[in-house]
Amino acid sequence: MLSFQKQACFRARSYPAAVTYGARLEEAIKLAKTTRKALGLALGVSEQAIGMVVRGESKAFTAENSAKAARELRVDHYWLATGEG
Repeated sequence: MLSFQKQACFRARSYPAAVTYGARLEEAIKLAKTTRKALGLALGVSEQAIGMVVRGESKAFTAENSAKAARELRVDHYWLATGEG
């Protein structure tokens, strides 16, 4: 679990204005300097499932996986879900 200071640091960060959930997810993957495959392994989903979300072929993750993705990628979960923040 992240400390309160680290969580506050993430919230204070300025994020790019990506329009769709998939675009924000792809941007977060790039910012974290990781891969779709690594994120998939962390979430217990396939690399293909990550790709489908990024391309808009599938809706966003479940609330639980979206929160896990935000934590894994070290971005604010509200920004990842809504694009605000």
